[in-house]
Order: sequence, then structure tokens, then C-alpha cells
Amino acid sequence: MIYRDRTDAGKRLAEKLMQYRDKADVIVLGLPRGGVTVAYEIARALRCPLDILIVRKIGFPGNPELAAGAVSETGTVVLNEDIVASYGVSRAYLEQQTARQKEEIARRITPTGEVKEFLPWQARPLSWWTTELPPVRPSRRQYPP
Repeated sequence: MIYRDRTDAGKRLAEKLMQYRDKADVIVLGLPRGGVTVAYEIARALRCPLDILIVRKIGFPGNPELAAGAVSETGTVVLNEDIVASYGVSRAYLEQQTARQKEEIARRITPTGEVKEFLPWQARPLSWWTTELPPVRPSRRQYPP
């Protein structure tokens, strides 16, 4: 499917998820760098809490844009085992990069669990928030780690 933008993508995906609307045990997680906009539209349509999950890429040696894996704020590490095995990425490298990305995640989150960084969607003028957006219940840290 091709979408006009991330807002359109979120709205269209939400249409496919309506069986989860108003369910008490549903939470929508958005990943910063594009996913929060999509997740917001889904949470709004489903009338459920929205949260942000910080995830950092573990770059490939010599080509940091190629993902050898990722680490989340919960400490979960997922590796692209095909790339790691095919190119012989060392465990030492992966452990060092995982530690580095965990430090960056910790820097971006306050002790209370709030995201420190000023996210682009927060830059909207107050009038935009009050006239365009219905309330979405925040859920910061209410899901299992």
C-alpha cells in the first residue's frame, strides 16, 4: 500500500484494527522517528492509551546504517542473525554497540520514564493541539518491561 503520509498510514491501519477498540488491555506503542505519528492515529481511533518505546539500531561494522540488530529501552536485544552470521560480526562488537545504545537510551529517558527529547509533534502551536486533536490517554510505563 502507498500512503499519503504517516497520518494517513495510521488512519488506514487503524481501520484494520477496530476489533481492539475500547479494549482495556490494549496499548499502542510508537517508535520515534516516524512511528509516533502512525501510532497516535491508531490510538486515537481505537480509543486506547498511547506510549512511546525507545529503540536504537545496532549498526553494522563499517556501515552503521545497516542494522545488525536493535535494542529497546526494556533491554531487549534483537539481532539480525543472518547478517551477523554471514559477515562474521563479532560478539564483542555486538556487546560494545549494545552497551553504547543502552547508554543513549538512558540519556533520552528521565528517571520517571518520560522521554527527554523534544519530539517534532510537540512543536505544534497550542492552537493546533486544542483544535485538532482529541485527547489520547498517555500510558507511560504501564506495560510490562
